[in-house]
Amino acid sequence: MKKKVVALLLGLVMTVSVMTGCGNDTEVSKNTENATSETKNVEAETASKPTEVAKEDDSLYPLVDEPTTIKILYVSTFDFSKGRIVWDKVSEITGLDFEWTILDAETLPVYLAGGDWDFDVIHYKYLDATTINDYGVTGGKFADYNDYLEYMPNLQKTFEDYPEALKAVKEANGAIYRLPSIEISATMTQVRPYVRTDVLEAAGVKMPTTTDEFYQALKTLKEKNGVAAFCPTNLSETEYWGAMLYSSFGPSVNPDFEDDGNGNVVFMRTSDQYKHYLEFMNKLYEEELIDQEY
Repeated sequence: MKKKVVALLLGLVMTVSVMTGCGNDTEVSKNTENATSETKNVEAETASKPTEVAKEDDSLYPLVDEPTTIKILYVSTFDFSKGRIVWDKVSEITGLDFEWTILDAETLPVYLAGGDWDFDVIHYKYLDATTINDYGVTGGKFADYNDYLEYMPNLQKTFEDYPEALKAVKEANGAIYRLPSIEISATMTQVRPYVRTDVLEAAGVKMPTTTDEFYQALKTLKEKNGVAAFCPTNLSETEYWGAMLYSSFGPSVNPDFEDDGNGNVVFMRTSDQYKHYLEFMNKLYEEELIDQEY
């Protein structure tokens, strides 16, 4: 019997602003209005009922009678095998030990093609559709989450609450080889910029709140320090400073595909908003207010 590995893929399934296409890498955005909750007379409905408090069933843990090791292939350039507080807590509760193998993305295709898989789980955010098809749909080496949904009530509830997530991770053969990640782009950590407030204070600059103030702050910092102060960790329109600045020039929060409000998919990289964003970034670059490596 072939050993099947679990793909712990936190695929980008942004159900409010970005949604991956079924089995491909195309990102589709969907703006949704806040749903109006149906109000009920809770007091009248529950007055005669005793309050029920859900209790955790301690008998469920640990999950194993004897210590069991789960081998995880983590695709990254960083060594996350130590000091992972969450995983240490999971080990403590479940009785499962986790053994990590760190592999960079460029080496992954060669490693998988070799066929000598010494792992139980792939933990990789960007496993592409071709790999999923080769080793899942046609290769049969990835575990199908459909076979285990009865043991995963939280995942079932997620699919009920976010049907788009189920569509995004379901493959052509109906199998599910990756887990969805529900992200709200306006609050996700990858669009939060980070600022050295001590540098601002030393130059007498207040925290900017508009693009004009941001521009003026960069000019002042360069005059004070002699070098460009804007050194983003990643200049992408979907992460950190790029996402914030792109969103400053119009209502769109996703520069790829988005719903125009009428159910029509539009490509925002041909929009006026994207043009204004590029013009602003070009201005920062031309005036050397942004690190020239970017």
